[in-house]
Amino acid sequence: MSGVHVGKAAVQAAMATFGSVFRYAPGEAPALESIVGGNGPEVVGFGSSPAISVATGRAATIYWAHRWRVEDGLIMSFVDYFDTAQIHEFCGAE
Repeated sequence: MSGVHVGKAAVQAAMATFGSVFRYAPGEAPALESIVGGNGPEVVGFGSSPAISVATGRAATIYWAHRWRVEDGLIMSFVDYFDTAQIHEFCGAE
């Protein structure tokens, strides 16, 4: 999942890999909880995703932040940040 993914199809393929690691809890979806104005064209959003580990069946809430670069009202790029140690533990990795 890590790395640089350029273009809509590449980003969609990268995001699809999440499905092999966790799925959303029934009736739940990621929630954008707050947006912070950034420096110039950058905006940061904080949110959470209630999820179930495919490997362990455990439920957890994964907290994340996205940093978007906006030009002319369009999102040109984003960086996704989340707690990799939490994901590692959540998925039962040793």
